[in-house]
Amino acid sequence: MRISKRRWLAAMSMLSMLLVMSNGGCATKPAPSPEDRPCWVGIIDSETAMLLRAQSRRLEVKAGDLVQTPECARQMSRDLLNETYELTR
Repeated sequence: MRISKRRWLAAMSMLSMLLVMSNGGCATKPAPSPEDRPCWVGIIDSETAMLLRAQSRRLEVKAGDLVQTPECARQMSRDLLNETYELTR
């Protein structure tokens, strides 16, 4: 009788853990704010790349290049600078 009681308690605890874990996946996520937009907002097509190259000879724009938001570019630059500092310290 004692063995079956242990098994029953173990099964109940496993069941309760599974219920808690499965319920956590159903939580609703908050709506994204405008500041939480993705870093990569577009891809340059061949026509736009041609127009940008014609407008400025210095730009090396190719079809398929990604368009990044300025804030993400600044953040990536800061992260790279901090990582380089940490590695060379």
